[in-house]
Amino acid sequence: MTSVPQGDDRILGEHALGVGAECGGSNAPDRSIQPRTSAEVQDWLVSHLAEALHVEPEKIDVAAPFETLGLDSVTAVGMTGHLQDWLGCSVDPTVVFDYPTIETLAQHLAERTQSG
Repeated sequence: MTSVPQGDDRILGEHALGVGAECGGSNAPDRSIQPRTSAEVQDWLVSHLAEALHVEPEKIDVAAPFETLGLDSVTAVGMTGHLQDWLGCSVDPTVVFDYPTIETLAQHLAERTQSG
């Protein structure tokens, strides 16, 4: 059984479940949603995944499915938790299944942060 490291239990709270403020949603909590461009989100994702997967950022193909990059469920949950902090809004961990590449996820999240 995999345990959640101390300090990361925030990712299991209401925002990780999609409850509360979503990017572009009208029920935002007291924190500010940061509008981001697709390029900014893509750069963040590449940087985060390169560090998490112990590879050079240049080796990450933004058009490749997350599963071929080696993204497992634990890494996906951690990544979406960090995305929530960076964007200032809820990011459901299952979003990586709906938008299965860095390109598509970056575009989706950029649109969500700019609507609202």
